[in-house]
Amino acid sequence: MTFCRWSDLDYGCDLYVYADVDGGYRTQVAETRVQWTPPKSPYDLKLVTELSPAAYKKVARDYHKALDNAPRRRIGLPYDGKSFWDKEPEAVLERVQMLIEMGYRTPDWLVPLLEEECNPDEVEQDLWGAI
Repeated sequence: MTFCRWSDLDYGCDLYVYADVDGGYRTQVAETRVQWTPPKSPYDLKLVTELSPAAYKKVARDYHKALDNAPRRRIGLPYDGKSFWDKEPEAVLERVQMLIEMGYRTPDWLVPLLEEECNPDEVEQDLWGAI
């Protein structure tokens, strides 16, 4: 499972956090940030239904061309380009919170999602209670 990717926030996310196939959790920290004001995003699902296939294809092409041409700058924080592995979800949550406090950018929903990962029984109970 992936908790966040660098492509989140229109490539404004500094962390890539996922459950490692070998067990545990991997946190990869970006080395650079894209310096851009993103054009209309092809990842807006509303566009899929509103645009013709040709118009949608143009939006996607323009977005990726702008991304490819956007300058990148080093983030300039201590863990740029580093990769971490944690065995338990509580450890990855603590690491992510530390990285956010240092200035690394993530989606607002990342910490609550990791908190749910730390307490799967509570989430499952909440889901069953809703049925």
